[in-house]
Order: sequence, then C-alpha cells, then structure tokens
Amino acid sequence: MAFSQRQLSLFTPRTLRDALGLSFTYREQVRWLIGTSSLLASTYTHVPREAHIVDARGLDDFRACAIGDEQHVRFGAFATEDSLRGHPMLGQTVFAAASAALYLAVSEADVEIVSLGRTRTTPIDALVLAPHEAPLAIDLRRLEDDIYVQRRRTIRDGSASHDLILGANFRVGQDGVLARVRVALSIDGGKPVRARLAEHHLEGERLSSDRTATAARLCAEAISPQDARTAAAARSALTLSLALFREARDRCDKMIRSRRPDPPRRATSSRRKRNRR
Repeated sequence: MAFSQRQLSLFTPRTLRDALGLSFTYREQVRWLIGTSSLLASTYTHVPREAHIVDARGLDDFRACAIGDEQHVRFGAFATEDSLRGHPMLGQTVFAAASAALYLAVSEADVEIVSLGRTRTTPIDALVLAPHEAPLAIDLRRLEDDIYVQRRRTIRDGSASHDLILGANFRVGQDGVLARVRVALSIDGGKPVRARLAEHHLEGERLSSDRTATAARLCAEAISPQDARTAAAARSALTLSLALFREARDRCDKMIRSRRPDPPRRATSSRRKRNRR
C-alpha cells in the first residue's frame, strides 16, 4: 500500500521482500519508519517529508524473537528487551549487564542491514549506517575465551546527577596476550561511545599497571568535549576505568592459571617402596 502527496511518499510493505523491493527501487532516497531499537540505541521514528518513507513497523522480521542455543543466537534488531529476556544465553549475558546496548557494542556480534534492495552483514563494533539503511537482525556469539567486565557510577554535577556505565570485552590468548579488546561507555543510557585509542593501546599486549593507566586516561578522553557533562564524566571515567582494568587483570590471570595442566603428583613413600620391589 502506498500514500503519496507532493514531496511525500509513504509505503507500508506487507513482507520483508516488499520492503527490499522498495529499497531497491528508491535507493538512497529511502528512509525507514520502524521505531526504537534499545539494543542498538538507535531511533527510526522521524523521517523527512521529502523522502520515500518505508513504514516497516508492521513487519515482524525486525522484531523477531531469539532463535539459537547457548553459544549462538539471532534476534530482531527492534525486538523488545522483555521478549528476549527468557532466552538462556541472553539472560546470562546481555541482560545480566548494566546496559544491553553497551554489552552488544563490545561483544562478538554481527548486524544484518537492509541496504539498496538487499541485506549485508557487518560486525557490530564497526556498525555505521547510511540514512537509507536500517538494521534488521543481530547475530550474537558467546566465546569461552572472552571476559566481559563492567563498572557503573552515578555522577554528581551540581544539582544534577548522571549515570555513567563503562563496559569492556577482552579475548585472552593462550599466552595471556589480549587478542581482542573492545571498550565503550555510555552516559544516561545514551548511545555507547567506543574508546578506540584505549583498545588499540591494549590489544596485542598483556594487561599491566602501566598499560592500564594509560588506557584509563584514553577512556576518559573518549568523552566528547561538546558534551555538557564532560568534566564530571571524564573524572569519573578515569577512576572507573582503573577499577575495571584491575578486575579484568585479575580475571585474565585466573583464566590463564585455569588453562595450565596440573603438575604431576609426587609418588607417596608406600608407592616408592612397592616400585623398588
């Protein structure tokens, strides 16, 4: 079904295939009307009047329930958190975190995107969407070598208070070197901001006091200077990052120790006597 007037075209596709067809036909002029994705901290509720608007709010594909096991699960990018909490893996990972969007931002996950009449997949930590694109689904994987650590603090800034959450995912190699590091922070439930310089500083290295001190400073610098909450948030982010990296270091050390084989048990005196006979 389509509704048109001067400089406005509104389409309400009945199937995902119809929506893909509209995306192919109108290309970069398409804008999506879907709703709010709390999982990606993205909103598709306002569109320009001069665009070709695809109203996908009635398509279940964007809000699909979780399908998968305790290692790999797929769900709609606009699925409600209440509809996903019952899944065992998501309950132990995404919804055990202080922020679902922050957990996903640093996780091992891919996002399927509707773009120019087809779908493409990109890692969630590299997700950048053009105005004519829309996220369709999320594929999340759970790996045994990954460690997720988070810290949360309420910031007092005069009469106002703000909620700061810092989350990080570390993949620990067999030798203790960090094979993958993702760090992000969020203020007042806003879109997660990646601390990419801190990630680069830690990746390929072992967690040490010197490295984590520099990484904590880089986390604080990831907060935009245009943000009115910057000064208070940056001060808290510095100390919060130090505490987070300290916990991550302890957990990495524990994981490395658990991988080491048990030393051979020494023979008792009675066993030695029997062996001599």
